[in-house]
Amino acid sequence: MRRSRADNDATHTRLTRRAALLGGAQLLFMGGLAARMRYLQVDQADQFRLLAEENRINIRLIPPPGVRFLTATAYSLPITCPPTGSSWSAKMRATWKR
Repeated sequence: MRRSRADNDATHTRLTRRAALLGGAQLLFMGGLAARMRYLQVDQADQFRLLAEENRINIRLIPPPGVRFLTATAYSLPITCPPTGSSWSAKMRATWKR
């Protein structure tokens, strides 16, 4: 069965109107998304730069803790090298040498 020319024209008009409406909605959505991205990346850049600076990881070397084993006669056996460096206080060094 063939469709009449009037039916074909009506279907074509509906399809064209639907495509235009859907295309307009997509264009509106993409434009809003692009505007939001520009706002966040350009206008709010200083605020995000400050937040990124606060999240930066500070990498420092931490000396290993001194390991002490005591024998049956309470004699200390140093297994690792004694701790050195400015972060160790004199009291901690004295405790290590016992």
